[in-house]
Amino acid sequence: MKITNFIVCDDIRHEEGNKISLMGVYDEVITFPVSPDKVDVWPKTLSFAVYIRAAIDREDVDQNIRKIVFSAGQQNNLQRFPTTDFSPEKGAIGQKVSCVVKMNNFQLTSNSPITCEIILYNDKEEEVTRVTPGYSVQIAENIIEGARI
Repeated sequence: MKITNFIVCDDIRHEEGNKISLMGVYDEVITFPVSPDKVDVWPKTLSFAVYIRAAIDREDVDQNIRKIVFSAGQQNNLQRFPTTDFSPEKGAIGQKVSCVVKMNNFQLTSNSPITCEIILYNDKEEEVTRVTPGYSVQIAENIIEGARI
């Protein structure tokens, strides 16, 4: 399986006509404005959403993938989101699998990046592989002098 899209944003909305709207898309960094006395004070609360899409390849089909689990968060605070069972009919090579997860009031416990992974299980409930995007969204602080935030 190859991840083709990994997008972190403020919100994801399902629309008529089988469309998805991504609101407030983050680039490479989520920056928190902080006063000097709040630098490196954790946790910080963030509500965000993750959209991830991956393509099925021959190896996935050959390994009898039957379940996909999606995880998102920080390395020390990943939350798992099981998807529906994955049927062989859905497992055509090149087919896309999409996951949408909303993380409300997520507690960032450090400035470690937000990342995700997809865990693939076979028909015997054995973990076959883990796939991660080639990048993550960094967490940063912007010190606002003279401000009380």
